[in-house]
Amino acid sequence: MKTKVKTISILPAYILLSYLLSACNPLTANQLGQNPKWAESPQSSKESQFLNISGNKKSNSGDLQGAISDFDKAIALTPNFWKPYYNRGLAKYRMKNHQAAISDYSRAIALKPDLTDAYYNRGVAKYEMRDRLGAIADYDKVISIDPKFIEAYQNRGYSKQELKDYQGAIADYDRAISLNPRFALAYDTRGSSKAALNKNQEAILDYNQAINIQPAYHPSYYNRGLFKSKLSDSRGAIADYDRAISLNPNNSQYYGSRCFTKNILGDTKDSIVDCNQAIALNSRDHIAYQVRGINKQLLGDWYGAMADYDRAIAIDPSYAAAYGNRGSIKLKLGNRREAVVDLTKASELFRKQNLIKDYQRMIKLLSQIKA
Repeated sequence: MKTKVKTISILPAYILLSYLLSACNPLTANQLGQNPKWAESPQSSKESQFLNISGNKKSNSGDLQGAISDFDKAIALTPNFWKPYYNRGLAKYRMKNHQAAISDYSRAIALKPDLTDAYYNRGVAKYEMRDRLGAIADYDKVISIDPKFIEAYQNRGYSKQELKDYQGAIADYDRAISLNPRFALAYDTRGSSKAALNKNQEAILDYNQAINIQPAYHPSYYNRGLFKSKLSDSRGAIADYDRAISLNPNNSQYYGSRCFTKNILGDTKDSIVDCNQAIALNSRDHIAYQVRGINKQLLGDWYGAMADYDRAIAIDPSYAAAYGNRGSIKLKLGNRREAVVDLTKASELFRKQNLIKDYQRMIKLLSQIKA
């Protein structure tokens, strides 16, 4: 089984969510026959074995419902045959029925307690259910059975990283790298944990190493770009975003981050071009609407800017900055009453989000309006 992990982003506007490597390719009939680990259960009938293999073939061809039907029949014939539970779990996971997948993996584990792949994939499914601690517990079990299961260290590290246990995450990435010094993804995610700890030089070295090992791995360029942006190296960040986009021109987040950074540099018109592309690829990218609105506001297109802020708020009603920017335009247009409503809403949200400086800025502006 391959690792299923995510890279982490520095800027909260563009947390990378979609770079998941497959962890759930069903075992093929050939694999079942060649690997002694998958020897047939003595309790299984020939018919249930045939149905299990048939289900795998259907799953491999994309017929997941047909595969599940075969696994159901195999289980009905031989309830103590662990393979159809496991493979049905893989099929259900691919259908994004994560809870049902977890139930099937658990049943397979009950019948075969040393089944590392079932613990591993159950951990992946728990992660998708946002059960980070449950996922870590399953990866712990994998590692206790097979201390050289590299992907379990990688995934456990990422789960710890999301729980802000950056030191624990780094320890897991270190172990993965010690087992495979050419594991580019481990360097990439370790770089992100080090960045979170402000170990700036070490983080850059890890991103560089990930790129050296796998020059076509676009998330590493993206993450290095985010980190450079954090360090106020905007032009260096844009160079990395350019490279990430050249390798994967269909990722909205890459355009969104470049749009954001070009806005910081005052490259307003080019920023709008990137915002447009980000929105074309993901019409629910509220940050891209917000940044495009800022650009339009800077160019004097008040109503165009306000339309973008409207859209950002419709997508994310808790987006304080969009209320603040929209309120500022309404104030410039002489609509004091609606401006006060938006600015008040912005101040309330900033306070709830513990963004104290922004909250104080809104309060100061409101007091000036009312004076």
